[in-house]
Amino acid sequence: MAPLLAVLLQLLAARGAVGVALPPALRTPDRTPYDPTTLLCQLGKDAKGEPKVQGWCRKWLACVERASQPKMDAAAVLAAWKPADCREVCGKWPVLKSPKKKAALLQQQEQSFLSAQRGASDCMKSCQSVQSSLSTCVATVLFEPGKVQLMGLPDKKRKEKKVPPQCEGESSPCKAELPVNYQKCMATSSKKGKDCEALKTNVNDCKGCPQMEAQYLTQYQAFVGGCLAQLNAYRTATHPKAGVAAIP
Repeated sequence: MAPLLAVLLQLLAARGAVGVALPPALRTPDRTPYDPTTLLCQLGKDAKGEPKVQGWCRKWLACVERASQPKMDAAAVLAAWKPADCREVCGKWPVLKSPKKKAALLQQQEQSFLSAQRGASDCMKSCQSVQSSLSTCVATVLFEPGKVQLMGLPDKKRKEKKVPPQCEGESSPCKAELPVNYQKCMATSSKKGKDCEALKTNVNDCKGCPQMEAQYLTQYQAFVGGCLAQLNAYRTATHPKAGVAAIP
């Protein structure tokens, strides 16, 4: 009877029916081939040159992951995230966060809100697109590791090559688009020897840089990089330091 009870408890807990903390032996093993926090929250390096994980992002991601159970999809992530309603962001609705503000705003004339509605349709589409895109990519990273892996997840077992010094740093000319820019210059310039010389030199100097290799710009890099950029952009836009430009 005891083994049967344990199995039933495991099934119920998995469905969120009971708040049971299962012993390690009964928990579903985590076979995720990466750490979602590292993927979405790592930005830059610390003083020691080690990857820096942003504290606010770690907490936000952990909270969203917990609150998205048991559905574990984009809609659940959006519900857990609880961003401001796009009608508030775009000025179609007032931002009503406290009873006092609500009472004051409701006393305003209707005309004051009509002016904010003009041209708000594009804002609404943009806002909804951002919320949908971010919640979808976060849900994919958290709950669909197989899909992320198929995009071209780097192989951890593969020995990394030593990166030449000219390949790193913000001022490095070794960007993925460098060869394309050089070819464009060669195809359009009337003074190739003069106009394209610097680009040609950079192309030669950047040989051996990982970002110049064809496999660098994989679907994985584009997806994860885009998700990370969206998350940080939203954080910046909602941070109190944004002042009057901050979104709700």
